Amino acid sequence: MNQQLKDYIDQARLVGDSDEKIRNELENQGWPRAEVFEAFGYEKQKNFQLNNSAAPIGMKDYWHTAYQSFLVIAILQLIFVGMAFAIVATTDPRYLLGQYSVSIFIVSFGVLILSVAFLILLAILFKKHKRIAIPISYVVLSLDIISFGIDLIKSVSPVNGFRFAIILYLLWVTYRAQKQY
Repeated sequence: MNQQLKDYIDQARLVGDSDEKIRNELENQGWPRAEVFEAFGYEKQKNFQLNNSAAPIGMKDYWHTAYQSFLVIAILQLIFVGMAFAIVATTDPRYLLGQYSVSIFIVSFGVLILSVAFLILLAILFKKHKRIAIPISYVVLSLDIISFGIDLIKSVSPVNGFRFAIILYLLWVTYRAQKQY
């Protein structure tokens, strides 16, 4: 095995580069694929996909699943919660009569946009196989669980149950991606 290649891989991993990114860079620099796979410690080159996925053949790539999941949830949250804000703002008499401050509405809508931005950021980090996606995802989802708990104290509804199921699913996908790294 080429020690120079192994050292390069170790250094790239220390700065947080994914195996996929390192592999692609080495192959683009002209290193033979067989040497690259040997340096990564893969016993048999045929057991690993040679496309964009870092998962072995037959295994689900949870990094890609996390990317898709966080992106879809961000889009759905923007659509449905945004529609709910629009409906409440145009039909709730308390808003129409000025009993609720416009600033409360703006802050709530700002929180929605910030939440969607975090979900999209996480999707991008998972897409790029950045290790930092794991702890950020755990923190964001933990804060969402706290928020969920506060909402649950106020009222129990099917929406809260659905929200909790989504949080648990995203935690599970994050955990699986962490195990796959």
